[in-house]
Amino acid sequence: MSSSSFSPTPPLMFNSERANPTVAQIRQHYDDRAKRYKAMSCLQNSVSDLIFIRIIACETPKQAWDKLKEEFHSIEKIRQQQLIKLRRDFENLKMKETETIKQYSDRIMAFVNNIRLLGDQFSESGIVEKVIANLPKRYEVKISFLEDSRDLSTISLNELINAFHAQEQRRTSRQEKHHEGAFQTKSKPTSSSSSYKGKKNWLPTKALLKKTPFEVWSRFKPSVVHLRIFGCICYAHVLIIKREKLEKKAQLGILVGYNSVEKGYRILDPTTYKVFVNRYVVFDEKAAWNWDKAKLESVTKDLVTGANEVD
Repeated sequence: MSSSSFSPTPPLMFNSERANPTVAQIRQHYDDRAKRYKAMSCLQNSVSDLIFIRIIACETPKQAWDKLKEEFHSIEKIRQQQLIKLRRDFENLKMKETETIKQYSDRIMAFVNNIRLLGDQFSESGIVEKVIANLPKRYEVKISFLEDSRDLSTISLNELINAFHAQEQRRTSRQEKHHEGAFQTKSKPTSSSSSYKGKKNWLPTKALLKKTPFEVWSRFKPSVVHLRIFGCICYAHVLIIKREKLEKKAQLGILVGYNSVEKGYRILDPTTYKVFVNRYVVFDEKAAWNWDKAKLESVTKDLVTGANEVD
């Protein structure tokens, strides 16, 4: 910084009544006159080089301070615009099907840190709600377990991420074992006799006496308690994170099948014509949906639960 803006201290000037000042008065006078230059020096040393160029022509600290207020007032508007954009991007942030819970949490924390750097406070409970609300369907079972066992308003973000990360590790371990066993089965040499021996249990024969190959091989009948009447009325449980306090806890639907990817029932919403999957379902097999009148008919109180059969 240049020193041309500083001028030497002017000589002492006193009133005629105080022609002979004391040493303390002289020192106080010099301190008062030096405050102006100290304030100017502090302002110039505390700003960046870009801002210093804008206030270098100011002669008094008051002029420099007014210039700084004018500059940073426009910067505050830019900060508010950036904060609004970050908030909007944070609300639209969703977890991808191909990424892990750790990667998703890192993306969320990157937005949260940028928001906090701009001076806006962001509570950890809000981050937890954001993580839970945008998780894919494969985490619904874990979310239901956490709802029953923990208070989601008090759980920390690290505990939540660690719980979902442990579930991912168990799923990955099971998939690796499955692939390893499939590879060993394919690579194992088999003879024609052993191949035929395995196929004997696949095909029905007269010797089975009206029994399925599965029953003969495993010596017990397969369970069919999870099978329900196709097209019957059912009520799917709505997670607490997807509804408000006074909203319905169950969603009316029509059974249209069983999911082949994960455990659960495929349910058709008759109002939106969309199919969704849910494990926790209560069935009313004596009721039906009237498509002409678009309403429920033959309602009965004999409901059958389907929460335990698919486990």
